[in-house]
Amino acid sequence: MRFVFGEHVLDAGRRELSRAGSPVAIEPQVFDLLLYLLRNRDRMVSKDEVLDSVWHGRIVAESSLTTRMNAARKAVGDSGEAQSVIRTVPRKGFRFVAEVQEHAPPVAHDVLPASAASEPAVKPALALPEKPSIALLPFDNMGGDPEQDYFADGLVEDITTALSRLRWLFVIARNSSFAYKGRAVDIRDVGRELGVRYVLEGSVRTSGTRMRLNVQLIEAESGRHIWADRYDRPMDDIFALQDEITERVVAAIEPSIYAEEGYRAQMRHDRPEAWGLAMRAWTLINRLRRADAYEAMELLRQALEIEPDYARAHAFISWAMMIGVQCGWYRDADVGAAIIEHAFTAKRLDPDEPWSCMTYAFVLGAEGRHGEAIAEARRTMEVVPNFALGRAMFAWMLIRAGHFDEAVSEAERARRLNPVGTFSGFYSLIFGFALLAARRFEEALQPLLQALTEFPEWSSTYNCVASVYGHLGRIELAQPVLERQRQVAPHMCLGLLRQRLAKFAHTPTLLEGLAKAGMRE
Repeated sequence: MRFVFGEHVLDAGRRELSRAGSPVAIEPQVFDLLLYLLRNRDRMVSKDEVLDSVWHGRIVAESSLTTRMNAARKAVGDSGEAQSVIRTVPRKGFRFVAEVQEHAPPVAHDVLPASAASEPAVKPALALPEKPSIALLPFDNMGGDPEQDYFADGLVEDITTALSRLRWLFVIARNSSFAYKGRAVDIRDVGRELGVRYVLEGSVRTSGTRMRLNVQLIEAESGRHIWADRYDRPMDDIFALQDEITERVVAAIEPSIYAEEGYRAQMRHDRPEAWGLAMRAWTLINRLRRADAYEAMELLRQALEIEPDYARAHAFISWAMMIGVQCGWYRDADVGAAIIEHAFTAKRLDPDEPWSCMTYAFVLGAEGRHGEAIAEARRTMEVVPNFALGRAMFAWMLIRAGHFDEAVSEAERARRLNPVGTFSGFYSLIFGFALLAARRFEEALQPLLQALTEFPEWSSTYNCVASVYGHLGRIELAQPVLERQRQVAPHMCLGLLRQRLAKFAHTPTLLEGLAKAGMRE
């Protein structure tokens, strides 16, 4: 559908906005906001409705909504003072007030073959698979050079192959997706015709020795953007560049779909499936807050009631309890046996599932079986190299085993794979932890303070920050950190840490700094 107002045309199918025939640059989320206001222009829409539809109910700052609304006004030649296109009514909501005409997209009937006249205008929709599903459309070659098609097509093929390794994700084969090459399509039609919930689309532009890739992950039913990013790189080594872009895109897509599926499950009114419960739990675990962790555990128990042999749910329970111990919410004696039982059960039920492998390896490392743990984790990383959280856990195991330089490298790579996601603070913590273990104290401070800001209920972060301050001789700065740590985990002390961490190579350095900082024995 095309919406015409003043000099502007918004093409919903092509997801394009133009003014007087010239394209208008607009961010995906701003486009979604503008399209939502246009489709609901017959009424006032509340702020909550906008957040539910454009942000999918996620909690966002008031400033974020204001920024996007101002950008939407700017895109259509409006302003906060004039409000001739988008009007804000205080304490009421928003309304698109400009006069609008709707036009269906033109169809060139005269060039259709005669056999097509009897075909239905809309292909029948395919049923969605039980698990999350995605199709990757051919990337547009915006440079116009046909020689660059091979690069754009190669990127799509590499990303498709990498996503196919995620066993929980249904990925449409390349041949089906490439049937849309060179066609202007409505993403919602693609979702119906291929039977997928998500579509990845993008464009590639090359100039001289540089390449720019824009890529978007879209929820097909509504056409809503879930995630988008841009990559600017030199084209010195085509194959290395394809590998890097593939790694970054896959690493970003996985947590984005996790979060989206968790929200979808939360919105269901009927009895959710085990998968949906697990994804809701995963979203809660990522927040690293005590109340959310307890709620997540209850959801995972429900998932196992529905599907007792669900390996990922067992792995998530093991992981959530491990994190709870690190945060000081559980004592080792209370949950240690359950952590081991669920990790080993997950590995037995599905020995190739990445989460099963990583939690199993982590437990092996916790028992001091570092060689076995690292070998298991390394094999998993070879199979799913874009598993950002798994790579951070691998770095954690390397720290425990005393491979500090490799741990720094792996932790830094995990951090690069997911620099702004919901769990980015965890990657900062592991990176700072690895630098602390390597006795690179000045370098460790910044990522550890960032982690402390994002996850204020994790007692292990306070331990690391206080230890770094102790090593640097900044005892006065360590005192409020230790005081807050005692509030988060009152039972934490040097004696407990010495006992808990006795099997790990980083322990002497950590405890040395904490003793200098003044932690109680």
